[in-house]
Amino acid sequence: MKTDSTILYGANEQFLAYIFEGGLIPSNSNIDKGRTGNGITTAEIKADRHSIIVNPQLNTILDKTAQSLDNGKNVISISSDYDSASEKQILEFLLNELPCKKIFITPESMPVLMRIADSNGLGDLIRETYFLFLDESHCYISDAFRDKILLPFEYFFSFKEKAMASATAFPFSDARIKALKQIKIVYPELKRNVNVIYGKDPKSILLKMIEAGKFDGNLHVFFNSVTKIGNIVRSANLSECSIYCADEVGNEAILGEEAKFMVIDRPQASNRSRINFYTSRYAEGWDLLDSNATI
Repeated sequence: MKTDSTILYGANEQFLAYIFEGGLIPSNSNIDKGRTGNGITTAEIKADRHSIIVNPQLNTILDKTAQSLDNGKNVISISSDYDSASEKQILEFLLNELPCKKIFITPESMPVLMRIADSNGLGDLIRETYFLFLDESHCYISDAFRDKILLPFEYFFSFKEKAMASATAFPFSDARIKALKQIKIVYPELKRNVNVIYGKDPKSILLKMIEAGKFDGNLHVFFNSVTKIGNIVRSANLSECSIYCADEVGNEAILGEEAKFMVIDRPQASNRSRINFYTSRYAEGWDLLDSNATI
């Protein structure tokens, strides 16, 4: 089987909307986007068409849903946490004749959307007129421990217009994926300054950095331990910070008095502090827009 392959070249910091013709993700393609944060999901948010955007990360869905609203799009998000009221809301959204509708959905919930569409005579119309985009497509391999993560592929090939993309693309064995247009985005080498600090105890090094206040802009610390984050906040005697972690009673108990610094909403400028902590829940899938920050 002959594969149609294309290499597209981008300039440093160039978003994919300026690389793709007409700013649109090419249909029937499998894209290695070459770099994270270059705006492929944003390109689909802004695209002048109905879209179903499947993403395995709930944080991404929440963040991009908010971006869609900011861009004046008609949007709904669907996760595994749905009920009969949610299904009614989904059907109403599908029936409404709104322009450029955007549906953000987790892989596991794809059958819910299609069952509602098919049972109400909308399935064929959606397959014909909606662009189906499998975002972060590497997760269908790396997150294979999730029992239902492959469910979108039961519908993917029935859509007239579709694409999948990742910045860390894996090769797929399915002949139907190989038959898609294979697109690779190539950028020149990105040169950034990275300071590496050597030491046996990262927590102590971080604590000294916080206490000395020797960092540019706001400080963003990615540390997957609510316990150790709490210890750092207490040791540094911080009177203000933001701790982004799952909204769980267990985390509140671990943090104790420092639970007052927990942020339940998605990370954004309005709830940001001078010092910010993130667990692995926020390891990927959202846009950290903060100039001159220390990470």
